[in-house]
Amino acid sequence: MTLPQPPADGSRPAKAWPSFCAGFQATGGLGFAAGVFGFLFGIIAMGRGFDASITVLMSAAVFAGSAQVAILELWSEPLPYFGLFLAAALVCSRHILMGVTLHDTLSANRKRPPFLTLFVLTDANWVLTRRETRVENRVAFFAGSGVAMYVAWVIGTALGAAAPGILDARTIAGMAIGGALYIAILLCIYFRGARPAKLIAPVISACITLLASRYVDASLAILAGVSAAAAVTVLREWRRA
Repeated sequence: MTLPQPPADGSRPAKAWPSFCAGFQATGGLGFAAGVFGFLFGIIAMGRGFDASITVLMSAAVFAGSAQVAILELWSEPLPYFGLFLAAALVCSRHILMGVTLHDTLSANRKRPPFLTLFVLTDANWVLTRRETRVENRVAFFAGSGVAMYVAWVIGTALGAAAPGILDARTIAGMAIGGALYIAILLCIYFRGARPAKLIAPVISACITLLASRYVDASLAILAGVSAAAAVTVLREWRRA
């Protein structure tokens, strides 16, 4: 998909536009996967009794796919507010480490980090931005990739909310493996050609998560895996210092 080019008048936005377009276009199939995920979320939310407009508004205002799916599993009357908060916090805890690793990338030559762009932080544009070093404006690249994911997610949710009953429960359950495959693709992109030492943290994280999932629920298992990766990374950086 080729985006229209605005007139180049030498202003700062015009200089950032090519990098924004590069990020948007680089998202490609990952954006399509986000749309499919949003489609499934819309169907599941409608099955839980959500109104179509509320479902789309949630995706547009929150933009946290895995957390939104997680809270659907806990949604009941009366609403377990603390449980909903805890589930969302645990699932999104990985964004803390992702944001920390992006600090130098997004803050270079700037008085303050572009905090507003973190609204579109996803696993996909984090991976793409960390891998991309050729664009002139990496903040614009990050924003473009994030906007592509956001648009795909909201459109997918809207389509899912508008098509209740199109998939039965067994079909939706069978498509759940798509989330795992999506994460696997991201890991392959990010660690392609990486030195073996760089793989220690994700491998330990995966092992801890799998082990913990045998004894606790998925959210706590993910938190354990994230914590293990953080501990390994901090220890490695401390030994370097």
